[in-house]
Amino acid sequence: MENILVTGGLGFIGLHLLSKLTADGNIFIHNVDYNSLDENYFEIFLRKEQRARIKNYVNDINEKEVIRHILQEYNIRKVYHLAAESHVDRSIEASKIFFESNVMGTLSLVECCRDYIEKNKIEKFRFLHVSTDEVFGDLGPDDEPFNEETPYNPSSPYSVSKASSDMIIKAWWRTYNFPAIITNCSNNFGPCQNKEKFIPTIITKILNGEKVPVYGDGKNIRDWLYVEDHINALCAIMNSEIIQDSFCIGGNNEIQNIALLEGIMSAINEFNGLSLKMQDVIEYVSDRKGHDKRYAIYTRKIENSFPLLTSNNFQTSIRKTINFYSK
Repeated sequence: MENILVTGGLGFIGLHLLSKLTADGNIFIHNVDYNSLDENYFEIFLRKEQRARIKNYVNDINEKEVIRHILQEYNIRKVYHLAAESHVDRSIEASKIFFESNVMGTLSLVECCRDYIEKNKIEKFRFLHVSTDEVFGDLGPDDEPFNEETPYNPSSPYSVSKASSDMIIKAWWRTYNFPAIITNCSNNFGPCQNKEKFIPTIITKILNGEKVPVYGDGKNIRDWLYVEDHINALCAIMNSEIIQDSFCIGGNNEIQNIALLEGIMSAINEFNGLSLKMQDVIEYVSDRKGHDKRYAIYTRKIENSFPLLTSNNFQTSIRKTINFYSK
């Protein structure tokens, strides 16, 4: 039985990772997750036999003794680090917790792993640090998409905390030869995402007969990545021989917020025999402070490195997501 350490496995992306990993009956997961907003989905999303091969530790990743115990006791060789505070609006209102978790938490985790590797003279160890494209700032309408060489230019407390955690990993590569990989993904969507995020907000508010708040003029652009595609990429990278490198993971689905809302409304109309119009569902609100205008990912590197990765159709994935929140 292979034991793997995951942080943040009760979050949205984490749950999909746990599902993917525990599809293999020879893997046992040690998941450290202190305060996930999505933990109520754990029993809904994972089968009983999958849950039996996951041990959840209700601990902060800053608690070094817990991390050291897991690493040593279970002979860990792979770490998926997903734990993070991730909601931009909350980071604007209360930034401190984002730095305690995303920066100091990453530092604590990396140092525990480094100490474990050195003391036990471990030769094969892999640490996958899951980050965001928001560390790059935003793009103008005619700018080339982000790639692995794009300079960091974070513009919110959330994105600067993630940029800081990325810098820890990169510095530890050079200073300590730390065997890590960084991934920077675009906006994820899919089942089990917390309802404070944009796509679940659109779906649940329309289904509940409420107005959907849209920042500014609604023309901000995001590149949407279906969560299963993201997980397939993470697992492929972890199971490769690559270390001390970074990959941008995108969905190649750039769309304005207002167009996304209209598309989801149309799909809900189709599913439910409704005839809602945009004026029935949209409510423009004051723009977010420092709101990034456009994100887009250039995916050539990961596609060349892992050519067998398959992508879900965007419209099909949106419909799967709507079906999940319609239950």
